[in-house]
Amino acid sequence: MVWRPVNHGSWANLTLNEGFANYSEYLWMEHKYGKEAADDHLFDEQQGYFYSLMGGSGHPLINFGYDSRESMFDSHSYNKGGCILHMLRNYLGDDAFFAGLHRYLKANEYSDVEAHELRLAMEDVSGQDLNWFFNQWYFGSGQPDLNISYGWDAANKQASVTIQQNQRGDQVAPIFNLPMAIDLYDAGGKIRRENIRVTKRKQTFFFDAPVKPMLINVDADKTLLCTKNDQHTTAEWQYLYEHGPLFFDRMEAFNALHAEESAASKTVQALALKDPNHTLRTLSLQIADMSDMATATVVAQMAENDPEPSVRAAALELIGDTGNKQYIDIVRKGLSDDQPYSVVGAALSALTKLDESAAVEASKALKSDNSDMVVGTLAKLYASNPNPEQAAWFTQKVGKADFMSAFSLFENHQKYLTKLNDQALLNAGIELWKGVAYDAEHNSAYRRFAAAKAIFDTAIEKAGTPEGDELKALFEDIKSKETDPTLLMYYGMMK
Repeated sequence: MVWRPVNHGSWANLTLNEGFANYSEYLWMEHKYGKEAADDHLFDEQQGYFYSLMGGSGHPLINFGYDSRESMFDSHSYNKGGCILHMLRNYLGDDAFFAGLHRYLKANEYSDVEAHELRLAMEDVSGQDLNWFFNQWYFGSGQPDLNISYGWDAANKQASVTIQQNQRGDQVAPIFNLPMAIDLYDAGGKIRRENIRVTKRKQTFFFDAPVKPMLINVDADKTLLCTKNDQHTTAEWQYLYEHGPLFFDRMEAFNALHAEESAASKTVQALALKDPNHTLRTLSLQIADMSDMATATVVAQMAENDPEPSVRAAALELIGDTGNKQYIDIVRKGLSDDQPYSVVGAALSALTKLDESAAVEASKALKSDNSDMVVGTLAKLYASNPNPEQAAWFTQKVGKADFMSAFSLFENHQKYLTKLNDQALLNAGIELWKGVAYDAEHNSAYRRFAAAKAIFDTAIEKAGTPEGDELKALFEDIKSKETDPTLLMYYGMMK
């Protein structure tokens, strides 16, 4: 089956290809690894979309006003498109959504498509009018910005939720039509679900309850693409972390509490270190208090035994930052042959902070490793502990380094040669950098910039000497022969 995103030469409907491609990642992860992992992925997609807005409202998902077709390959067509499909699935239910998707694909097989054809297929199967949904999410811009507050009327035994829409922008609807589920939790943890529909700029909903709910969870399915200020108390956030069934529940609670000094915050931080989701465990390590003995014990266990390599790596970095040599044995285990590159690199970095001489000795077994993580860590180690025997290693690695890793490798090569104070080796290094900086045919802009900066930094360090003047003139000549506008801009900033 051929599925084309364009219609009569227009790229406005590109999301009907890329949004589905994006959402297919969620569907596969849900099938293969479960909803928890899929929601973790969806959270990243949402954050990528929000980040791309940078304070603006963006453009309609179906965008007829694009400047060039390349501009359509953005976080709207991909990230937002996938998120909107997830909302549509949640609103219709799985049976109707997937049946509608089947009808849409079969009816438009081998043909171009527009958003209305997706709408018609979903309407045919569900029996619902979905114009409001498509007008709002496909043909409109932006998303809701919600302020959510709560009330309790003890006399009338009523709980209330007030939702105010604060979104602004010339192309953004002042009022979004928002069907959503609300879960009310009682003291025993029992959940009562209420379905509401927000249709006003500010709206209050009342719910009969024999006692004040322990928690009211708005958008309980956590599918709504929105920004929000949810005014839970610290106790309610803690309750949501402990009782919410979804990854999004725990992530929201963690994000709401992590910067606080409250007892609820400390409880959630401790729970997050042992969370079943590796993303939350990693985030918890970023704020873990290693001066607390119980926390330090857990982090050490994570560094050694956590099933997720990225978590082990983060824990190793953290225990390295303590400077406490009692962790050296744990760190050494991270250097074993059966560990992934990320863990080995983090272990070597931690060992460098705990015992540099031990790290230099351990590095001998890693010199032939070509992974960016290990090479970058070794380069930093050798720059701090220079030895003439490491010169050949630097020459080999600098000859291959490219893209972002080239920046740190060339920088550490320059620091290594400067600190080594061997004029012959420094001259050889300058010749290497010069060859890279001048040769646009065989070296990327990343490599050329990194090499030119190494020459520039050496000139600065030797300022006021004949050698410094020669290196300054060399850098100016490299700049005069460079044609890449981006590099020229950066070179112009180097004074």
